[in-house]
Amino acid sequence: DASMVNLEPGSTFEYRVRGYDAHNSTERASDTFSFRAAPVAGADPSRHTRFSVMADQGTFMLLGFAAQAKLAAVQDSMGIELSTVVGDLSYAGLSTAFPRLNISKEDEFEHIWDLYGIQSQAVAATRPWMVTNGNHERFYNFSAFRNRYHMPYELSGGSNDNFWYSFDYGNVHYCSISSEHDLEDGSPQKMWMEQDLAAASSPDRRAAVPWVVVAIHKPLYSSCDGAPGGYADLLEDLVIRYDVDLLLAGHMHSYERVHPVRGGEVTAYPSSQQVNGADIYFSEGKGPVYVIQGNAGGMQAERWAQPAPAWSALRFAN
Repeated sequence: DASMVNLEPGSTFEYRVRGYDAHNSTERASDTFSFRAAPVAGADPSRHTRFSVMADQGTFMLLGFAAQAKLAAVQDSMGIELSTVVGDLSYAGLSTAFPRLNISKEDEFEHIWDLYGIQSQAVAATRPWMVTNGNHERFYNFSAFRNRYHMPYELSGGSNDNFWYSFDYGNVHYCSISSEHDLEDGSPQKMWMEQDLAAASSPDRRAAVPWVVVAIHKPLYSSCDGAPGGYADLLEDLVIRYDVDLLLAGHMHSYERVHPVRGGEVTAYPSSQQVNGADIYFSEGKGPVYVIQGNAGGMQAERWAQPAPAWSALRFAN
C-alpha cells in the first residue's frame, strides 16, 4: 500500500512501483502507469460520471480475460473513470472436487489470484478498481480478498476486511455490502448500511451528491432459475426508504435489468422519453433500478423463468 496526498483533483499523474528482489539482488520497477486524480466530491452535482460494472468474471472461466481485454481497449475512448467488480472475481476456488488430483471443494489456488492481477492490470493500474466480495471469495476465510485489496473503509467507518464500505466519487455515492455476511436487523453490517445511506440521503448531501448506488453480489430480484431468495426481504425497505437510485448485483451469470419494485410489484416503468435509445426512469421514492451484470466472462448456462415477470425489463444470457 502507498498513500498519495495533496493530489490536484482531476489532474493526471504518472507513477512506477519499485521493489528490491532479494533472490536476484537487484532493484526492479514496474512499467510507468498514469491515472487521473478523482474529482472533488460534490463540487458538480450535474457532472457525467461513467463507470464500468462486471461480476462473475473469472480468470479462465471461460472468457474473463476477454472481457478484461475489451474493457482495457475501450476504457479511454468511452471515458470510464472507475471500474467495479461486484463479486466472484478470479474463481481461484471453484467449489469442485478432483479426488485424483487430491483437490477438495475447499481448495483455492493462489497463483490464479496472481494471474487475475496481471490480467486486470491494464484497467486497475490506471483508474480506481473497486471490488465487492462474492461467494467465490470465501475460501480460507476470504484471505485472498481481504489481503489483496484495500478498499476505503476508513472514510466511511466500514469493515476493515473490505466487506462493506462506501465512498463518494464526483456526484455519486457508492455503497458496497456483502451478501456473504449477516444482513439481519441489528447485525453490524445492516446497522452500518443504514447509517451510511441515511447520511448520503440527507438533504444537503443529496443536493451535492445526488446519485446513490448500492452494490451487492447476490441479487434482490432475478428471473433466472435457481436465483437465491431472501435478499429483497432483508434490504428492499432500506433501499426504498433512502431512495437508492441503482442497485448492482451479479451471481447469476446473465444480464438483467429490473424495474423499480416493491414487494414484487412494479412501482415505476421507464418514461417514454429516451436519450440515445436508453430507457429513462423517473422513480424518486419508488425504489432503485436493479442491474445484474453477471455476464462478464464466467460463462455457464442459465435458464429463465417463463413467462418473464412484469418487473423484468431486459434479460439475456450466453
